[in-house]
Amino acid sequence: MGNSEELQKVTNAYHAAIELWKLASEQIYSRFAAMLTGNSIIIAIIGLAIVDKVNIPYCLVKWLIVGGFVLCIVWLFFMIAGWHVEVYYREKAIEFEKDATGKEIAFPLKGVASWSFMVFTIITIIVFMVIYGALLGILLTRS
Repeated sequence: MGNSEELQKVTNAYHAAIELWKLASEQIYSRFAAMLTGNSIIIAIIGLAIVDKVNIPYCLVKWLIVGGFVLCIVWLFFMIAGWHVEVYYREKAIEFEKDATGKEIAFPLKGVASWSFMVFTIITIIVFMVIYGALLGILLTRS
C-alpha cells in the first residue's frame, strides 16, 4: 500500500470523525431543546392548575410533578450519554488529524465549550427539579 493511499484513508477517517462529532453535538443540543420545552410545558400546566386557572384533578397534578422529576432524570441520562459519544468522536477526530497532518491544529480548546454546556445543562436540570419540589410543596400545603 502506498503512502498516498494510507494518507487518503486517514483523511477519509478524519472527515468521518468530524461529521460524526458534529452529529453528536447537534443531537445534544436537540435533546436539550426538547427536554427544556417539555419541562416548561409541564411546569406551565402545573402552575395554571395550582392557581385554579384550569380545572385539573389534584391527583393528576401530583402525577405531573412526579413525571416532571422523572423527565429531569431521563434528561440527565440522555445528556451524559450524548456527551460520552461527543467526546469519543472529538478524540477520534483529534487522533486522525494528527495522523493526517502530523500536528494538532483544529482543536485548541479540547472540549471547553462542551464541558461548559454540560455544567450549564446540569444546573438547568437542578433548577427544574427545585421548581418541581416547590410546586409539590405548594400543592401539598393547599390541600
